[in-house]
Parts: sequence; structure tokens; C-alpha cells
Amino acid sequence: MGYIGTDINYGNIASMTGVGNGSTTPIATLDYTVPTSSSIIVTLDGVTQVPTTDYTASGTTLTFTSSVASPIAILVVFLGRSLDIGTPADNTVTSTKIVDGAILNADVNASAAIVTSKLSGAVTSIPSHGLGALASLATVGTTQIDNDSVTGAKLNPALVAGDIIYADGTDTINRLAKPGTPAGEVLTFATSATAPSWVAAGGGGKVLQVLHAQSTSQITASGATWTTAVSLAITPSATSSKILIIGNCPCSHSATFNSVLMRFYRNSTVVGSGTGTVDCLSSEDAGDSWTLPTISGNYLDSPSSTSAVTYHIKVASGQSTLNINQSNSSGGSFVSGDAHATSNITLMEIGA
Repeated sequence: MGYIGTDINYGNIASMTGVGNGSTTPIATLDYTVPTSSSIIVTLDGVTQVPTTDYTASGTTLTFTSSVASPIAILVVFLGRSLDIGTPADNTVTSTKIVDGAILNADVNASAAIVTSKLSGAVTSIPSHGLGALASLATVGTTQIDNDSVTGAKLNPALVAGDIIYADGTDTINRLAKPGTPAGEVLTFATSATAPSWVAAGGGGKVLQVLHAQSTSQITASGATWTTAVSLAITPSATSSKILIIGNCPCSHSATFNSVLMRFYRNSTVVGSGTGTVDCLSSEDAGDSWTLPTISGNYLDSPSSTSAVTYHIKVASGQSTLNINQSNSSGGSFVSGDAHATSNITLMEIGA
């Protein structure tokens, strides 16, 4: 009889046999790998067994639900077998065989050293290309680095607060650490030096403090006695400091054309005076008895102390009467007692 349609395909269905041994796995290993229990037909002495109910099969293992007694005949017919396609030959898998998006970061070998030319587009943002960390990228220029994006943590050597960074002329950044115990050091570049350094601040001539005192007291005293016109105390900030004394004192006495002498004292010690029968810092001719000339002077003293010291301006005369801050008698256009003035002292601490 004729047959209409596609010819029947004939094939060889594989099978294997076995004998019960009183266990649930009388066949140690199936001849072929099977994906599921329904991929085989199993009979015991010709009685077909129900997949997953009477037996289970996976891979090359067949397990019966109940023990199969000896010598029951076992027949296994393979309906569907796992197909082993083998390992593809080198350079045979093309990109069209790979599902888009299937290659993950874990699939890329860490030593692959992928060059930037293999990346799509310009590398303008590391995160945008999925690169969480990049050891080095020689092609990144200043245009690829965002403004204000390079912090001190990215610099080598590492920096700490107060450090100065400078270049050594070979594109290498160097670090100048801040002074260990900052004490007013300044940054300098010594002659012929190739790097900056910290040095102590330049000293000498700095005015550290200025004090002033004035006296309006009208004093009449014995001319032979050194009498204080005005005093002022100061506490130097360093033993190396010097004290500049500037002072003046208006005086008169009872005789015409006779000198008035002036001294500076540090506490009870005379400072700045000359040597002779009567040593003094300066002197002034008083002129007529009714005049009131001012005697003045200055001296740079070195007390070598940080304790308080008191400076005095003292005056004296060879006459019996000495007047401080006032004239001795009436004369000229003045009336006795009307010619009054002030004595002044200024102290300046000068840093060494």
C-alpha cells in the first residue's frame, strides 16, 4: 500500500538490561546520561514502571522506589539522552553566538590589560565605563580630569596639615613638612638652594612694646641732690631685648647761667652717663633764673632681664635750689609760678 507524506525516519533506540539484587539501585550506572525520569522506559519482568512513582532517574543514576528482588529482569529503554556537543575548537565562537550583555566583569581576566582603544568612545569618565578602579591610564590628559577633582590624597608623597609642596624641576612633587614646633618660622629660599626651607624669623630692630609716662608735678628741691622728675616701669619679654629710653625734663635754678644735669636710672643703677667728677647723661644751661629750659636725652639700655624694671629721670644742679617743671622766679614776660611744663619718659622694648 502506498504512503503519503514524509518518509518515516528509522533509528536505533538504545537499551540496557539488568537483574534485581534486593536493593533500590540494582543497576550501578546507566549506559547513557539522562536529563529526567521520563527520558527512559523501565520494565520489571515485562511490567512497565511509572516514572517518578516507581523510579527516578538523573544523570547516570537509576533509583527504584522499592527494592528489586533477585532474579527479576530489568529492561531500560533510552528515549531521550543528554547531547554532548563537545568543546568548541579554538577561534570558532563568534560574537553573534554570544548573547548581548552576557559577559560580566567576573568573566574578564584581571591580567587582560585591555587597551583604551578597545573601549567604546573617549574615556571621559571612569565610572561611565564600568571601571571601578584603574591602576594607570597614560592617555588621560588634563581635559579628562574634572576641575577641582584632584585632592591631596591623590598626591605622592602624602601630605599633612601645614605642609608645603614644591617641584624639583623634574616633574616630581616634593613635600616640605611644617616645623615640628612652630615658633614664628618663615619660608625662605637660600642663595644657590634648590628647595625652600623654614628658618627663624629675622630679628633685630623690632619694637615689641612702647610705654610712656608724664609728670606735671612742680618740685622744688636741693640742687645738690639727684631728684626724680618722672619714673616708668617696664617688663621686658626676653633677656635679649634692649630698652630705648627717651626723656626730657624742664628745670630752673636760683642762679643765672648755671647748668642743670640729668641722669637715667635703671632701678637704683645709673645708666648711660659719662665719667668725670660729676657724671651725667646730658646737661643744659639754665640761663636767667626766670627761664625754664628743657634738658633731654636718650639711651639704649640692656637690662638682660624678664623681670619688671623701673627707669627714672633724675636731675641736679650746683645751686642751692632746683625747680622741676617750673621757673625759679618772675622775669621777662612771666610771673613767678606761671612758667610750668611737664617731664616725660618713653620706654621702647627693641627685640634682639
